[in-house]
Amino acid sequence: MNQNRIKRVTIRFTQDEYDGLIKQYDQTTSRQLADYIRKVLLGKLVVVKIRNQSLDELMGVLIALRKDLVAIGRNFNQVVKKLHSVREQQVVNTWLPLSVKLQKELIERAGQIQQRINEFSNKWLQK
Repeated sequence: MNQNRIKRVTIRFTQDEYDGLIKQYDQTTSRQLADYIRKVLLGKLVVVKIRNQSLDELMGVLIALRKDLVAIGRNFNQVVKKLHSVREQQVVNTWLPLSVKLQKELIERAGQIQQRINEFSNKWLQK
């Protein structure tokens, strides 16, 4: 049963009281301040956000790793392109098979790391 809220209550706060209220409200999952205040006044359940600080720190490291992987991949592709532009066939014949093998390994490993980073990201974002 959906009832319209027709009654209004006005409450005045000091700046410190209001700041404290907002600080508590910001730690909840409530989308509107009025919703949070209503839950508190009526003794209903208020869901508080909990952050895992170690997971937050891990996310910082994983984000940096992701950026590094992207940079490494780009650099490796540039090396391969450069190798393809070399005119001396002997140099190409020596280094090309090795570079192709390393590229495949890099891409495979980067994909695995990217997948794990995405798993941690989803967990961190609580999707």
